Amino acid sequence: MLDIATVQVRDLDYAQVKQLRKAGLDPAFTTLDTTKSAELIDWIIERVYADLDFKGVAFYKVADLAYKTYRQTMGGPEEIKN
Repeated sequence: MLDIATVQVRDLDYAQVKQLRKAGLDPAFTTLDTTKSAELIDWIIERVYADLDFKGVAFYKVADLAYKTYRQTMGGPEEIKN
């Protein structure tokens, strides 16, 4: 099983941010309800971390990684240190 604590937070690239916005999942442009939040998590994990197998990893840990990824993408590495 993947040790998520060893996974380094990655950034979405410019094209991925544009795709995220086109999908209506960028919190900067839309209000996310529970369903949209789950879709955002899946979208990020499936595209940015496609090379990793999250089977058996607690969902809250996967969600935390996805949110950190979004925050770092928009605010830079210093954003997730706070």
